[in-house]
Amino acid sequence: MLRRILFALSMLVASVFRVHAQTVPPASGATPALGERVLGLLATGQHAAQRWPQLRDVAPVLRQTYEAANRQPLWSRNGVPTSASRLVVEQLASIQARGLRPADYDADRLRELVAMPLLSEDAQLELEVTLSSGAARALQSLRFGRVSARAAHAQLDFVREPYDLAAAVRTMSQSTNPSLQFDEAEPPYLHYHLLKAAAARYRTLAQDSALVALPGLRTVRPGMQDAAVPQLRRLLVALGDLASAAATVPGGDSVTYDSTLVAGVRRFQKRQGFVDDGVVGPATLARLRRPFPARIAQMELTMERWRWLPHEFGSPAPIFVNVPAFRAYALTGQSDREADQLSMDVVVGDAFNHQTPVFSGQMKYLIFSPYWDVPPSITRKELLPKVARDPQYLARNNYEVVSNSGTVLGSSSAAVSSVRDGQARIRQTPGPTNALGGVKFIFPNQYNVYMHDTPAQSVFSRVRRDASHGCIRLAEPAKLAKLLLRDQPGWDDAAIAAAMQSTTPRQVNFTKPIPVHIVYATSVAREDGQVLFYDDIYGHDATLTALLAKGYPYAAR
Repeated sequence: MLRRILFALSMLVASVFRVHAQTVPPASGATPALGERVLGLLATGQHAAQRWPQLRDVAPVLRQTYEAANRQPLWSRNGVPTSASRLVVEQLASIQARGLRPADYDADRLRELVAMPLLSEDAQLELEVTLSSGAARALQSLRFGRVSARAAHAQLDFVREPYDLAAAVRTMSQSTNPSLQFDEAEPPYLHYHLLKAAAARYRTLAQDSALVALPGLRTVRPGMQDAAVPQLRRLLVALGDLASAAATVPGGDSVTYDSTLVAGVRRFQKRQGFVDDGVVGPATLARLRRPFPARIAQMELTMERWRWLPHEFGSPAPIFVNVPAFRAYALTGQSDREADQLSMDVVVGDAFNHQTPVFSGQMKYLIFSPYWDVPPSITRKELLPKVARDPQYLARNNYEVVSNSGTVLGSSSAAVSSVRDGQARIRQTPGPTNALGGVKFIFPNQYNVYMHDTPAQSVFSRVRRDASHGCIRLAEPAKLAKLLLRDQPGWDDAAIAAAMQSTTPRQVNFTKPIPVHIVYATSVAREDGQVLFYDDIYGHDATLTALLAKGYPYAAR
């Protein structure tokens, strides 16, 4: 009997021990085994549980991270998700506010994992690899962009600054406020953050179904009536193109397209890069009916392009030309504030035949009162046919023929024949009719593109200014010359004006090469609260969209 009692007691103790073993978290001494499994999985270069399972973009840095952590798990302790893991997952779940997509970082699945009170060994492994790779990818994407500038534009080249991604992931795994690591990874520039805030506002507005459609609205001109006018008024107020009081004053529900509403539509049109005529025509109506999704996409693409920039510009500060905005910006220091830059309208290359390339260069000198050496393609396609119809065309427009050895041959028929034979070229002499105006700015490049003045000032009155053969015409070249020569004595307004009106070319070298970046951004957030949108005139936004659709790992950085 005693044996039976002792046997029963022993079985009871064993049963209790088994239950205890199943419910008590494993001792910390078991964690190296998890670390080994993480490293083993990283060595394979893929993790099938993730949306983007190929890990070759982050596996090396994550191996470094776990080795530095003595192969201990980063996101759980004894099978329990850490508080830092929950905080980081929430950052990934809300990362759309930073212009990225939560699904790319498996945010929903990670939320499920960190909500578990106790993780199985397989769940711990999944949490470690998924969260580590998600955090690393998000940080790296915010710091440098998902795809590189050169993947989108082969000759657009920015300095890539050192960034210790492994250390950033480790810091985040121990942080009580991981949003700081995300903040530090993002571009530090004011206009990036203005655009980020604008995109957040548009996402909120997109949730209001009453603002999205304009049923029945047709072409409307000032003074006309339409039943959809009150809704149009509310939409323009929401977009910031009309003062909020306009929706509440007496007559705010009027169906008349009145002068107040016309002013709001003109402001909307101007922000879209349209002719601001106040007529709600087909193009304006199409944009009004899709005010949010496409515009949000433009802002997110532009945020991606901002991430390509270094966090510090260096000295001298760069010049940017934003092709679809038809604007140039010469920075005076590290700040991108509007008060710290010289900006002006530009004319860029024709979208159909002569696109201005997107690339980086170094501006080394300018030439006042330059000759214009006519490119062979323009000579062949444009000048020679004009000369065939009018033999005096060259002389009347101050062109001359120059032999390949440098001898000026004039503009006779014999001289023109030498051009046709490839023995000479055509150039235009300095003066008021010269196509390059009073100054050109040279940054040597394979495209033979440069910035210059122009006598054709009427082009700057156009809304869409893709009208050149690829070079960049400046609305205020004298101001740019003064800014770039500010460290060289003697170049005041009078001296620059005289040099631009001379008939003799004069080259002036800069003391240091000035970085020039021809970029492509179809949305710009201004400091006055306006958000400007531009057409994708060259199709580069469509190309970048296709690159981003490929998912991780993106094109090599």
